[in-house]
Amino acid sequence: YVEVLPPYGKEAHTRFKIGKIVVDTDFDPTRPKSQLEEVIIDDIIFKRPKDSAFIVKPRIIINELYFRPGEVYSQRKFDKSNQQLSTLGVFRFVRLRPVIATLYPDQVNIEIELRANKKMELVFDFDVNYTNRSNTTQGQGNLIGLAFGPTYRHRNLFNGAETLVTN
Repeated sequence: YVEVLPPYGKEAHTRFKIGKIVVDTDFDPTRPKSQLEEVIIDDIIFKRPKDSAFIVKPRIIINELYFRPGEVYSQRKFDKSNQQLSTLGVFRFVRLRPVIATLYPDQVNIEIELRANKKMELVFDFDVNYTNRSNTTQGQGNLIGLAFGPTYRHRNLFNGAETLVTN
């Protein structure tokens, strides 16, 4: 078996509580912070570019988070939230970062950076098939088949992370 020792100079491991949760709904590392505005919904801080609407409704993002401010930090809930935000399909990348609070060393702030995926996508599939029928009793001959399949995908149709796919 494995014995986990406490950190040097301490009686036990620190149990972190979640402090602030900050969600940047349209993360751009080159955008100055002065161009962002903050909106607080259910004790979660949402950042967005000034004078613009949210890309995805904040309620959708809140529903995919398995932790809240004031709760004890859980790596399992952290990983589950990361997975759920990624599977929405609306974001190109999702990054969750726990950062230890400077004023409260027993608190961890969660920074969530989301970058939107392309809203619309048009894909054209082209397929060529060839079948050799020389061993059949019905007759001989080879078959050639062509298939063309356009696909249209609209992510975030009503700003609720809905996806419309038509073939």
